[in-house]
This record gives sequence, C-alpha cells and structure tokens, in this order.
Amino acid sequence: GMHGVQILYWWDDDAHVTRAVGELLRLYAQGVVRPVIDGVTPFSQAARAHARLESRASSGKLLLRPD
Repeated sequence: GMHGVQILYWWDDDAHVTRAVGELLRLYAQGVVRPVIDGVTPFSQAARAHARLESRASSGKLLLRPD
C-alpha cells in the first residue's frame, strides 16, 4: 500500500519530528520500510530530473547527487 505524511503539520514541533524520524529510521534499519528509487541524477542534469517528475514518468524517488 501507499502511505504518506504531511510533515509541515509538525514542522514546529521538534519533539514530534524527532520521534517520527527516529521511528522511521528504526523501521528502515529493520528492512520494514524501503524507499523506491526511480533514479539518481547529477546536479548538473537536475532539469532532466525535474522534467521526468513533471511528466509523471517516475515511479519512485528521484535523487540528485553532486557532480
């Protein structure tokens, strides 16, 4: 299934964000949560990654890496 969280609701609640991120990292370390990565693009080609997002062709996270 798909799950999402609007973190802006918690942005000013440091304790809540700290707990939530800690729980997320714990679940990641246990292998319960795994992000789907569509691709990794160098910063110099960020426009290409942005175009892929806008076209809705991606099926996961698009990561930018330093050149």
